[in-house]
This record gives sequence, C-alpha cells and structure tokens, in this order.
Amino acid sequence: MQTFHPRSVPIIMGGDHSITAQLIKGYKQVHNTETIGILQLDTHFDLRDPSEIGPANGTPIRQLIEGGIVRGTDVHTIGLHGYFNAKSLKHYADTHGVNYITLKQARKIGVRQTVINALEMLDQTVDMIYVTIDMDVLDSAFGPGHLRLHQVV
Repeated sequence: MQTFHPRSVPIIMGGDHSITAQLIKGYKQVHNTETIGILQLDTHFDLRDPSEIGPANGTPIRQLIEGGIVRGTDVHTIGLHGYFNAKSLKHYADTHGVNYITLKQARKIGVRQTVINALEMLDQTVDMIYVTIDMDVLDSAFGPGHLRLHQVV
C-alpha cells in the first residue's frame, strides 16, 4: 500500500483485541526493519498468558512482547482500572517496562495531555505507532451491547 499511496495510514475498525497481535505481526513481516510502538486506550493490560487461555483478546500485548515484535518499553496503555487487572499482570508490565496510566491518573493530568505525552515518547523511540481503542475504556453508558437500565429494572 505504501508503494502506491506513500502518505496513507491504514485504519482497521471492528473486532476486538484478539486481532491486534496478528495485525501487528503482519505489519512487521512487511516492514521488518521498523520498530513498532503501541498506544492502547484500554481498561486492561492485555498481558494475560496465552499458554493458559490461548491467543485471545486479553493476550495480544504479551504475545507481541514475547514474540520479539514489540518492546515492552514501546507499549503505552492509558485508562487502566485497578480492579480489572490482576497483580501478576501489573508485575509483568513492570518487569517488561510497559508504560501505563490509570484512568484516575489520566483524568488528573488530562486525557488529551496524557495521550500527547505518550505519543511524544513513542515518537522518540519507534518508526510506527499502532493506536488502538478498546470499547471498555469508554463509559459503559455509551458502549453498545450493554443492557439498558430499563431492561434490568
């Protein structure tokens, strides 16, 4: 695509994070000399162990780190909720240098500024930035597929 449209930016919409690892692996196969960073807006680390549950939407970042596709230090996750992430996942993130900001911290700094800070850091260390937004980072009142209040009451 870059050969014919050098200023284009691929946009992939739909699915969940079970597609993330394969998309980035595919990009890396074509652009094998480029370093890739990830800016992930998500409630979860997505660092679950695929050997325990198989490749799934909770495992892509770990798959990419362990596969040598992405360095942990080139992953920035914004919007974490503490009660949605096991201590073992935080330990894995810390051990591999994953950058993360909780939702509470992002709100204090300002979400826009938090994203800008992450992009500026990535811009210094990688050739390409993969940006992904998981629906669970949004207020659940705006997420499709959830039960509405009148359906529960």
